[in-house]
Amino acid sequence: MNVLIVCKFGLVRSVTAEFFLERYAKKNNLYINVKAAGLLSPKIKKDYLENIVYYTNKLCFFMKNRELNKEIIEWTNLILPVTKDIEQKIKENYKKDIKNKKIICLDIHWKFLIPYSSKLINKIDEKFKELNLYQFFQEQHDAFF
Repeated sequence: MNVLIVCKFGLVRSVTAEFFLERYAKKNNLYINVKAAGLLSPKIKKDYLENIVYYTNKLCFFMKNRELNKEIIEWTNLILPVTKDIEQKIKENYKKDIKNKKIICLDIHWKFLIPYSSKLINKIDEKFKELNLYQFFQEQHDAFF
């Protein structure tokens, strides 16, 4: 199963959720490929990154992430936008591309901005439980194998 997690810049929430889900899949021997992406362009990401690095000095690890595009959407089976407004923008901008894609909003807002923080990881875990995503991932894995 291919899972795409999308946030505004592809720098904090989606990247932390990607890390979290990769660890969960490995720990539970589940076949899940995960990517994180952001809605905004690389130039905006660069400007944003410079501002955040100034304050935290920890975001150099997030450069691997990508801007949302048609190819990534084609690759995925499940899209996890981190907020309702990001879900809406995906539906508006990629209407044709998401026709056969499952979309589940995580609803994780900016107050959980510190990357890889226990607060953000706990919130991701809480949302995965609340949305029955752990069960969904296990069922998809079992159906595949």
